[in-house]
Amino acid sequence: MEGLVTKKYSKELSIALYQALLRRIPPKKNSKYLEDIVNTLMDALSRGDIYLDFELPSTLNELKMEGWPIAHKKALHESGWLDGEQAPLVLEKNYLSWRKWNEEMNLVIKELLHRSKQELKESNLCPNLSIQTYIAKQLNKEQMDAVNAVYNEKVILLSGGPGTGKTSTIVNMLVKALSINESLNIGLSAPTGKAARRLNKAIKENLSHIDNSYKDLLLNIPCMTLHAWLQAQPSGFFKNSQNPISLEMLVIDEMSMVDLSLMKGLLDAIPNNCQLILVGDPRQLPPVGCGAVWSHLQRKEVREEFAHGNIHLIKTYRNHGEIAQLAEKLTSKGEVGFWMNFSEQQNSNNIGLYSSEMQHIPSLLIDEVNKHQNKLNKLAKQLVNLEINISDLEQSQKPDLIDISKSLLSYLDELLILCPKKNGLWGVNQVNKSFLGLSYEKGVQDWPEGTPVMCTQNQTELGLANGDIGVAIGKGNKRRLLYEVNLNGKESLIKLIHPARLIKVEPAIAMTIHKSQGSEATHIILLWPDKSIKTEAQTPTYESNYQSKLLYTAITRAKNRLDLFTPSY
Repeated sequence: MEGLVTKKYSKELSIALYQALLRRIPPKKNSKYLEDIVNTLMDALSRGDIYLDFELPSTLNELKMEGWPIAHKKALHESGWLDGEQAPLVLEKNYLSWRKWNEEMNLVIKELLHRSKQELKESNLCPNLSIQTYIAKQLNKEQMDAVNAVYNEKVILLSGGPGTGKTSTIVNMLVKALSINESLNIGLSAPTGKAARRLNKAIKENLSHIDNSYKDLLLNIPCMTLHAWLQAQPSGFFKNSQNPISLEMLVIDEMSMVDLSLMKGLLDAIPNNCQLILVGDPRQLPPVGCGAVWSHLQRKEVREEFAHGNIHLIKTYRNHGEIAQLAEKLTSKGEVGFWMNFSEQQNSNNIGLYSSEMQHIPSLLIDEVNKHQNKLNKLAKQLVNLEINISDLEQSQKPDLIDISKSLLSYLDELLILCPKKNGLWGVNQVNKSFLGLSYEKGVQDWPEGTPVMCTQNQTELGLANGDIGVAIGKGNKRRLLYEVNLNGKESLIKLIHPARLIKVEPAIAMTIHKSQGSEATHIILLWPDKSIKTEAQTPTYESNYQSKLLYTAITRAKNRLDLFTPSY
């Protein structure tokens, strides 16, 4: 699917790297096969993957030599680039990687395994047996395995798809931990602000069946982004081994978004006695940064080393109709099975499949966005009509003001327009420009009231993280941006922020699938600028695997309705 993925590494950089390797580490036997290998490794890195699986065909259409991968692997062995500790590349089983990346990933896995073998500090304490019985009545076997692991395992890997009860399992794991030690210092986290707030909200919504003696304890657990816990600064992380994070248990949700650099910083900053609960969906997209830690942890041989600390949830409790079936079909049958199933179920109560010319934005999408924007605009104007001191919203005690603000921010989650790419036809920029017109280039000061606005840089002093979405309020010198922020990890605040205080923003009428991770919406409209995969089976490649993850991530954002558009040719 040409152009679907934004490459972080240009062809020129790959060529320059190959030439530098030839000069600095001359191969014992040179060949064009080596150039193919370097290019394919860089292609994998552009997707955040530090490993090249020789069992999969290369995704590149520009291989200079035939015979992939057998001839290329043979040339690699003959080059000497795998020999010795100073060799630039390393091949483990069928996985090829740059030695630097491989060593860093192995160190992270080694550290996690080392921590998993240590005894828990509170292992001499016994859990409350009545609470144990109470929990057991609500959970299935895999969920109970996760709860019981809290008592025995220092590192817990909790994986599962959407609707498998990960959040309710986390809540009961926390109850188990607090039943052992009510004063346990616990933290909740996720890679992005959206994901952290969603986790915090989901946990609060799962407290109805929890014993009242634990509700207040659960509500007081701070939930922040990993960058906030690490106190990220332009020069690095303020929290580290010399200045550790003071926690005894840390739960990290949406682990698929955690890259190698962030995981290294985290392991450096959390004390050895801190219990780790890592939670995620193994089928989602890899992180934007290099090194898909969660994907590596999900390899069978790695998972097995965590023994009873490795739990995978299978049973699905939340079913969004055909949407859940599509996600399962995509996982089990690949893209061909997905498209076939989609064609059979199209235009039902939950899903719709449409074709449209790529030169234009589909009319159905235009209608849905206009309805959504009109409601956002109306709510935004209601705020302005209250004649408040717009800079003091966070201190306001006016119930109407708070209610309208919450309704406005909540309504953002009614509709999400997703695109796999940012530029080009059916890209995020094309969609945003089509609705904002001339005001798009003028900037946030001129965008219509009610326009969704994405903060694209971490600003911890404001309580904002990269990917947070707010709404444009007011006009002219009264223009402000309404955001829900979290400054202390425990309570959310609604703030109106002057646009000048935000370093970088962009309109969010549409967003990339990557940016949507950690989000959910009642209605998802997905623009998918490719049709070829629907008509014929293809041998799996890195590209098709990545496309499957893109599709899976996009469709599992939908709670009630999914509409998918493909090109008509």
